[in-house]
Amino acid sequence: MGRTPKDSRGERNAELPEYYKLVWHLGGSQTDIATLTAESIDWAARANSYARMKTGSQAMIHLGDSVAEVLRGRPQLGLLFPQVSKWRVRSRKAFIRRVDW
Repeated sequence: MGRTPKDSRGERNAELPEYYKLVWHLGGSQTDIATLTAESIDWAARANSYARMKTGSQAMIHLGDSVAEVLRGRPQLGLLFPQVSKWRVRSRKAFIRRVDW
């Protein structure tokens, strides 16, 4: 992914490549990944824990090297993907189909 993808307004969005890497590697729903916070990461245990939006059940995911690399580049406080978290679910689903990588 050499270029930064464009968002729905045609603007470059640097969050998107990292966001979709985590969706792929973690297997979470788009909403669950979009609303992950830095506080949910346990670096000592190399794990991430969060409540799934749809069911409320707790998810505990081991952080492999690829995921840890992405997370190190994200904000250290608050939402990991502040721009993407504001998008409606429908917008995130439609976006992946028309993304200009």
